[in-house]
Amino acid sequence: MFRDGESYCRGCRDTGEARPGPSCPACPLIVNRPATDDGVMAWHVIDSCRWQLRSGMAGAYGLDFGAVAGFATSIGAMTPLLAGLLPDIERTLITAIRSDVDDLESPDGADAEGEA
Repeated sequence: MFRDGESYCRGCRDTGEARPGPSCPACPLIVNRPATDDGVMAWHVIDSCRWQLRSGMAGAYGLDFGAVAGFATSIGAMTPLLAGLLPDIERTLITAIRSDVDDLESPDGADAEGEA
């Protein structure tokens, strides 16, 4: 849900959990926004490279660090902060992708055989 940027607010409106919009103090888009120039650059790199994945028959299993580092270097954003965050970002990204795939494969909680 958060992957869609500001459209994340639709979730707040749908559930009534928070005031939707950019003034919502509970919104992860606002709470987690980068507070430093390095953070803004790291966010830009990850947002730009979110589909640079290592994958196989079972789906995505990792972030292509070489591609991300190459892009970050090309725009002058390869910082110790970004390098240190990449493993955590990878774990979060892959977990979110797997969750989305699970939701698509079984939106009602049923397995592939149609049994709950």
